[in-house]
Amino acid sequence: MRGALPLRRLTAGILMEDERVELVEGVIREMPPISSAHTGAVNRLVEGILGGGAG
Repeated sequence: MRGALPLRRLTAGILMEDERVELVEGVIREMPPISSAHTGAVNRLVEGILGGGAG
């Protein structure tokens, strides 16, 4: 399974605290870096929800 990490890597302290991973159906998967497009989309959603008062 590409991108999957065994749980023992996490419990053994091999994963760093700031490493981007997610748990999907019991499998730890490495996450790609957040892109500028993703950041922009999140910012627009927050502004829409908060009425432009965010940040």
